[in-house]
Amino acid sequence: MVQGVKARHVDSVFELLKELDVVNTREEAEERCFFFSGREALDLALDEKGFLIKGWEEREGTFQRFVSKIEERATSAGMTAKLHLNRDTCQEVLHQCAKSLIEVDAQIQSRV
Repeated sequence: MVQGVKARHVDSVFELLKELDVVNTREEAEERCFFFSGREALDLALDEKGFLIKGWEEREGTFQRFVSKIEERATSAGMTAKLHLNRDTCQEVLHQCAKSLIEVDAQIQSRV
């Protein structure tokens, strides 16, 4: 029964993410799904274990892997954005250098 509910949730998430062109396969959608209650997360964060339900360790592991992947993607996106900014700055400097060289060449040509 629980596995059936999870499968239906993953199917729904897969259809939504596929429609948004975020994923292409069910496996990719499964990487973006986790089943961990907010109450369990709060209890663990507060170091209280009163409301943890059997199997919480596995659910927490799934959630932690999800968080790690989000952090990896955010880091990667930040690095990509920084690289693009650096590339754009370098191109601007190169264009300014090329313009200066053309001006210097024109002055030399006018003197010759």
